[in-house]
Amino acid sequence: MIRPYPFILNLFILLAISLILTISIARITASGSQQLTLTVKQRGQSDILLLDVDYGLRANLTRSDGDDTFPAWSPDGEQLAFYSRRDERTDLYRMTIDGSGFERLAASGGAETPAVWSPDGTWIAYAVLHFPNGGLFIVRPDGTDSRQLAHFQAASLVWSPDSRYIAFVGNCDGNCDIYVAEIDSGQVRQLTHNGLVDAYPTWSPDSQQIAFISNRSQSFDVHIMDLACDETAEGGCVARQLTFNRDIDSFPAWSPDGERIAFSSNRTGNYELYRMAADCGGQVDCEGQIEQLTAGEGRDINPFWSADSQRIAYWSGYANGRVDLYVVDTVSRINRLVYYKAASGSTAVWRPVQ
Repeated sequence: MIRPYPFILNLFILLAISLILTISIARITASGSQQLTLTVKQRGQSDILLLDVDYGLRANLTRSDGDDTFPAWSPDGEQLAFYSRRDERTDLYRMTIDGSGFERLAASGGAETPAVWSPDGTWIAYAVLHFPNGGLFIVRPDGTDSRQLAHFQAASLVWSPDSRYIAFVGNCDGNCDIYVAEIDSGQVRQLTHNGLVDAYPTWSPDSQQIAFISNRSQSFDVHIMDLACDETAEGGCVARQLTFNRDIDSFPAWSPDGERIAFSSNRTGNYELYRMAADCGGQVDCEGQIEQLTAGEGRDINPFWSADSQRIAYWSGYANGRVDLYVVDTVSRINRLVYYKAASGSTAVWRPVQ
């Protein structure tokens, strides 16, 4: 019997996989429904999956021999920045949704905080872990013009909607503070200063305010502050407290329409999702407007809004270590499981609506 040469067989397999992937992506894109990308564990490694939220269609976007994690979409929804472990190191890469245009953008040395694409598409922000050269960096999507903005530890990177600033958490050595880096000037400014923990910044849609969590009130609550605020200055302004309870409120997320702030809290004994009006004021007003969105067995954390502010995706974790991805409709309050048993420590992002 004449057997095909190994390289011909391998080529056929690669072409078949590529064709299946192309068809799967085309079906998902043509469905017209909202889509998420998330990190999943398959064959002992992490890959990035494209998921149709309404119809359950799926396509594996990465199939490398190493772990691919922390996907970040370009504003047009056609390209992904992500971390990948190749050649025994983890660096920042970019590719188009069909797998073409694969390119290494920058040396990162690890993946502990997701990279983020600027809303105008001109920059990708990422953190480098290895010191003394670590810190906050930005790079063009083609891998050119890399710049270092901060020379200290940076995490929870978030672009302002106008693409002029990056808010991030830094200097977490006993405490954490919120910083803002201005792209044009390269100036980095410390916003919070109280010797405690300030973390998880999220921008208002007009790029003028930042919500975050802080334990300055002896428990973790949601606070809000103006971009122009400076707690480091003597007699300067201070953040305004939005939630008031003795438990833990965390993971604030500002809705794209500016109306609501979602967050996770264990105020009922288990972590559930809540939302409140972003413009509430004072303890009675804010606490009185808080609405509970989930009430399940799992610990519901890390909410993130869809672009139309109608849905919130979130992670639900269980005592046995399982982590599932859910989506709740903010109008009907219906919660739906969209992915069962994702990778531990996974992140997910909505694909920008076209």
